[in-house]
Amino acid sequence: MKAVILAAGEGSRMRPLTYTRPKAMLPVAGRPILEHLLAEAISAGVTEFIFVVGYRDDQVRRYFGHGERWGATIAYCLQRSQLGTADAVRQTRELTSC
Repeated sequence: MKAVILAAGEGSRMRPLTYTRPKAMLPVAGRPILEHLLAEAISAGVTEFIFVVGYRDDQVRRYFGHGERWGATIAYCLQRSQLGTADAVRQTRELTSC
């Protein structure tokens, strides 16, 4: 089973915190929000992930890499234009075997 995590949003309502980083990388309790989601999914038994990234995706890719640090596998799907949740999920169709 693979989990798709949507992390492409710009976070414009969270300005000025998101001028320099994507909202998924904002820290909560010393770790990025996205890391908390990853850890919870792993504790539920999921080890394969697809992160849909967009705004400042380089920061997400650099921090998480391919997931080795968490004992997981992470693939990335770039959503160039944020066109909604359904579009983000559609972008992953080639990386999933649904």
